[in-house]
Amino acid sequence: LQRRIEGHVNFRKSSGARKGLASPFNFAPFYLDEFLADGDASKELPSRLVYFDTDVVLEGDVAELLDLDLDGQVAAAVEDCSQRF
Repeated sequence: LQRRIEGHVNFRKSSGARKGLASPFNFAPFYLDEFLADGDASKELPSRLVYFDTDVVLEGDVAELLDLDLDGQVAAAVEDCSQRF
């Protein structure tokens, strides 16, 4: 799985991003379903995964996220206020 993720990650020197951000492990949350399946396509997986970074402080009921309407999107995220786009 790590090699597959690495195959999708490209680091552009001109991006200004820290090289550490190009680590395939930064993208691991997007592949959690494959990790949980462990190569077994017949394994039943949960209909929704909720991932929190290690620096997140949760101040509400995580169960509310189970009913969140993603409007057909496969992922939801919050904007990182410390990043400039």
